This record gives sequence, C-alpha cells and structure tokens, in this order.
Amino acid sequence: MSKRGHYDSVVIGGGPAGLSAGLLLGRSGRNTVVCDSGEYRNDPSTHVWSFLTRDGVSPSEFRELGRREVGSYETVEYRPDRVTDVEAVADGFAVTIGDAEDVSTRTIVLATGLSDAIPPIHGVDDLWGERVLHCPYCHGWDVRDESFAVFAPNEQFLHYVKILLQWSDDLTVLTHGESWITDETNDAFDANDISVVDDPISRVDRTDRGLNISLESGETLARDVLWVYPDSTQRSPIAESLGCSFTQEGIVETDERGRSSVDGVYVAGDAGRPSHQVSFAVSDGAMAGITINADLAAEEFGSR
Repeated sequence: MSKRGHYDSVVIGGGPAGLSAGLLLGRSGRNTVVCDSGEYRNDPSTHVWSFLTRDGVSPSEFRELGRREVGSYETVEYRPDRVTDVEAVADGFAVTIGDAEDVSTRTIVLATGLSDAIPPIHGVDDLWGERVLHCPYCHGWDVRDESFAVFAPNEQFLHYVKILLQWSDDLTVLTHGESWITDETNDAFDANDISVVDDPISRVDRTDRGLNISLESGETLARDVLWVYPDSTQRSPIAESLGCSFTQEGIVETDERGRSSVDGVYVAGDAGRPSHQVSFAVSDGAMAGITINADLAAEEFGSR
C-alpha cells in the first residue's frame, strides 16, 4: 500500500461518476482519494430517475449512499475539498487539495461534470428543475399528458421536439423570435398538432397549476411545463489546463474506456460524454476505475 499523500489515483469530483470510480479503484486495492467540491449539476433536481433499484431517490441521498459504500474501503479516502490545481510531473501529477495541501498521484480521474448555461429569461433560473425542465427521460413520466412549451430557438431543437411527443401530444414550440422552421418542418408540426409561437419570451412566472409565459408582444401563454435544453460548459478548467483534447461539442475527448488524450488522465461522467444520465455516469466511473487498474497493472508487470 502506498504511503499517505501519494496515491494511485486522485478522483476529482464526488458525484455519481467520481464515487463509482473510487469504488472500483478501492476494490482493486488502489490507494485512492476522492475529492468532492460539494457542487453538483443535479442539485436543482428533486429525484434521480431511471436508475435501477434507486428510481426516485433524491440526489443527496444517492450521493450519501455512495459515500458510505466508498468509505467502507480502507483503500479509499473521501475528502470534502476542492482540487485547486493539477500539474503534470515526471512520475504522474502534483495535485493541490484545498488551499495548500499537495499530494502526488499516478493517475487522475476527471469527474468534474458540466455547468448548464440557462437562457437569461426572467424566471427561468428560479423555476429550473421544478416546472422548467430539460431532460425528458428524467422528468417526462411525471408530467406526462400535461401541456408542454418547448424553448426551441434553432433547428437543433427539432430532435428535442420529436422526443417530447412521447410524453404529451399538447406541444407549443417557442422559437424566441428566430426564423428557422422550414415549410417541410411546419407541415410536420401541423400533422402532429404542434403549434408555433414566434414572439420572443420576456419572462416566465409560476401559477397555481403550472406556468404563465409572457411574450414581448404583450400576449401570455399558459402551459404546465416549459422544456429548455441548455448549452453546457465544463465545470472545471483542469482538463483544459492539462492539455486535454475536446470535441466540437465542448466535452473532453476520450476513447471508449475513458482515457483522455493526456496520458494518466481519465474522464468519467458528463465532462466526457454527450448523453447525461446518472446511470451513464456510474457506468463511466466504473469503466475508468477498471481501466486505470488495468493500465497500472500492465505498467507494474513490465517493470518487475
């Protein structure tokens, strides 16, 4: 076992991906520290859905269960601290935890996640995760058959509109003043009884039942739910500072096992995948843990 302060892996991020990576690494006998800043993308959500055996649990309870399991292994140290700096060195990485503590590690797991860039429309931020939703696979079942408005300012949202028809046939597309709907798309909307509102949105307010969407024209639209699929950015600058490659979508580029373009840096969860679900994040963390152990084992085998 390595001495304290020198690790086989430092996992940066204490959400589902990071905890899963820590669990697999710990069970592989790898001296690991999981660093948790206490900031999570799914904090506004009230439940975790579509995760087998944990469907409907709160995100905070899910993380607490994970911490308890990871903490049962003497090989894993959980630290409720932010990683403030990572530097590549000759035999791995120098990592600063908190303001001052420096540790060394052979590998890094970036489970740092993404931040959502919510449209700057008055009221949307306050209602995020309640009646302003973004993931139909997380929330669609619970608001099925209600009236939907879909924030769709460009043609990239057409796929989103198609998916939402699975949960409601009462859809209104809000283009927010952008003219992107072709004649062909308009015909398809007509065939599916989808209405279109072109006026820009000025604000969104809660009502007793749902939402009141105010338009810049002065008109209002009553809907139960507003669907907004936000742009996302990397929550942490560490991947960029280490020189990792990124895809056009802004996620860290990895191979199928979570290896980044930088040797010794692995990625798990939203930071490195275009599809975002807790179940995917847990799977990514497990894959990163297994891959790190295999890569370190191969290195150790060759050096004996």
